Amino acid sequence: MAPRKKRGLLSSSNKAPPSKKAPQTEQPECHGQEAQHEQTEPHEQLIKQEALDPHGYMAPVEDDPRSPEQGRTKKACSGAAAYRCNFKDEWTKKWPFITRGSLSTYYWCAVCRVENACSHMGIADVVRHIKGKGHQRKKQALQAASSLKSSPASPDPESMIAMTSMNDFLQRQQALQEAATRAALSVPTSPVEGMGDQEAQTRRAEVKMTAALVQHNVPLSLADHLGLLMKECFRDSKTAQGYKCARTKMASILNETLAPHFKKELVLLMREGPYTLVTDGSNDKGKEKMNPLTVRIFDANVNKVTHRFLGMCTESDAECGTADGLFTKINATLQENGISWQNCVGVAIDNATVDTEAQDCVSSRILGENNTIYIHGCPCHVVHNIAEQAGQSFMEVSGFDVEDLVVDVGYWFQRSTNCNGYLTDFGELHGSEYMEILQHISLRWLTLERCLTRILTLYHPLASYFKSANLKQPRFRRLQDAFSNPMTEVYLLFFQATIPAFSALNLLFQREQSSIFLLYDEMVNFIRKVCARFMVPAALQSHQEPHNIAFKEKENHLLGGKMNVGFSTRAKLNRLLNDGDITPHHVESFHEAALAFLMEAVDYALKILPLENPLLKHAKFVDVRQRLECCVDDALYFVERFPHLLPYHGPHEHDQLATEFLEYQTSPLPPLQDPEGGDMGSFWAEMANQKHKVTGVNCFQRLANIAKLVLVLPHSNADAERVLSAVGLNKTKTRNSLALDGTLSSILTVKMAGLEPCFKWEPPTTLIKASKKATSHYNKTHKSSNLDAHFSS
Repeated sequence: MAPRKKRGLLSSSNKAPPSKKAPQTEQPECHGQEAQHEQTEPHEQLIKQEALDPHGYMAPVEDDPRSPEQGRTKKACSGAAAYRCNFKDEWTKKWPFITRGSLSTYYWCAVCRVENACSHMGIADVVRHIKGKGHQRKKQALQAASSLKSSPASPDPESMIAMTSMNDFLQRQQALQEAATRAALSVPTSPVEGMGDQEAQTRRAEVKMTAALVQHNVPLSLADHLGLLMKECFRDSKTAQGYKCARTKMASILNETLAPHFKKELVLLMREGPYTLVTDGSNDKGKEKMNPLTVRIFDANVNKVTHRFLGMCTESDAECGTADGLFTKINATLQENGISWQNCVGVAIDNATVDTEAQDCVSSRILGENNTIYIHGCPCHVVHNIAEQAGQSFMEVSGFDVEDLVVDVGYWFQRSTNCNGYLTDFGELHGSEYMEILQHISLRWLTLERCLTRILTLYHPLASYFKSANLKQPRFRRLQDAFSNPMTEVYLLFFQATIPAFSALNLLFQREQSSIFLLYDEMVNFIRKVCARFMVPAALQSHQEPHNIAFKEKENHLLGGKMNVGFSTRAKLNRLLNDGDITPHHVESFHEAALAFLMEAVDYALKILPLENPLLKHAKFVDVRQRLECCVDDALYFVERFPHLLPYHGPHEHDQLATEFLEYQTSPLPPLQDPEGGDMGSFWAEMANQKHKVTGVNCFQRLANIAKLVLVLPHSNADAERVLSAVGLNKTKTRNSLALDGTLSSILTVKMAGLEPCFKWEPPTTLIKASKKATSHYNKTHKSSNLDAHFSS
């Protein structure tokens, strides 16, 4: 028996003889799409003459009778290197579930819901897929589902082609096409109790459309016209014609079905495992104050830490804004859902006095419920405060306030179009294109860096504009004095070179992925980077702990000319000095101001950053890239701190944990899915599923559970800020009637449930069934309320 040939390869030993009708000629070299199209038909002739065995391999054929020259010519233009088969519409007529893919060289199988390439062997690729075991299993399941609706079973595609009656063939082809379409659209094959197939599809569309509108912050009022528009656009669709979901019905599905479903999922996770609470109060001045309460929790369904919405915690009475009022709301929300404080491992809360600084603050009350909870403040605001304090010291020496200048420039060019027109003219004079002046937000130093860069890019047009005009407004006078001072550009260049160190730390705090294992090292690196700008390297290297760095000692300071103030800053300073625009006194004053800025930044950072918290130091073991620098004591720290959630006590459990940690440090481990982003959630989810090859026992069961708990701990308050941003995107001036504890809370619950992308999310059958009850409940409630109002009137 001849050996099997490798799949898809046309070697010289199995080439088919040339056709008798059209003698083979030497094929020219193929170039471009036209050449590929011309090569398709000979390739298909070769394919048709090949035989496929049941496993999809080429069956052996007789040797090629052609001459060696012809064989060499054919081999040079054969195979995937020369032929690039495109999809043929005839294939769809033969198999209705096979349609053209996203590219001309791909086809889409609606039964398997997969896109495959047909560029190599054309129709043989399709045949191999259809005869595969995976496709056959899905086709059998599809036929079994369709048999529930119609008594005769749907025949195979091959038997359909063999039918002599064209009418019968077309009817069965349509039935198979509908079944394939249901599979392609992921319509649940399991029947929904109390609904027919078409009703289930229509209600499924209503649920998915509701979730999509919520996910993209679209007002529900769009639903009044959306259903009518779908009926007009898709007249041949039964689902579109049966779609009847205006804003009232959509609000019912949102409030009565979707939001309760996702909230129930979250509550079950919080009852079973560790979680972190995240909250921050709004600065609304209305009757009600929002305190959105969100949760960080490890979701095993997606193998990562997710951020979900739990409740709004609104306050409206005299206790609004007090520690007692906020804690009462948070505690009541947990009690209503049967959630224990013992599973809470962390709380991210604002740095306000009522939250963390007062003696009887919210944090102290939370610790009274569970003293093992890790309280995390607002590090993004902390970094801003460090930079603000340093800038204040710089101003006291130099008299220059960088924030005041950036704000004045932004507001001046926001006032009228004429100002921007003059700036455009001066930009053309200096050979630079017009760029819009950016607005600086005083509470976000990340915007300061971008605003500074924009001002320095347009510095010469700006200086010419303010020097040439003669206006009496106080803001214009301040800007005219600033741009007339030659040292202003030097100051701006210094801040442009220094602020990136603050922005880099702030970007870490704004990450969505769990990053608590990076906090300690990054905070230390930030302090050492700032110290390196004005300290002697030997004095900095002699101390590893930041609190031991003698940064205030003058003998450890660099001389003014050697201080690292930025290359562009130093070059500009020397150029002004050589040109006589400034004096040595100006240079010395600038060095004093720069030293004051850097020293104050280090001093304030050492006071306010949580460098002494042991939890941050021990959390580094979660990072697989730092595992060699850690030991089992890091994991035992969390076992001792959270004994209720990590019951690994006693010598035996400690030995087992030590064994797992040693295996973690020495064994080859699966690579990170995102090495640059450092996503440890998916890594530890995979580690939790690794089993011993002999015993079948989980190799890292204890260590993985500890790591998942650590990943839930908060590293920033950016999650709370994102929730308030989501509130602002939905509760707008045109949607100001959204109930805080009603529709707005439901919107946040669904929006933070992780449904991206919305078109791939598939609602379960229980949710589809519940959507029908939600509408009925809404109608009954409003019917009774309308009757009560009628009789009362």
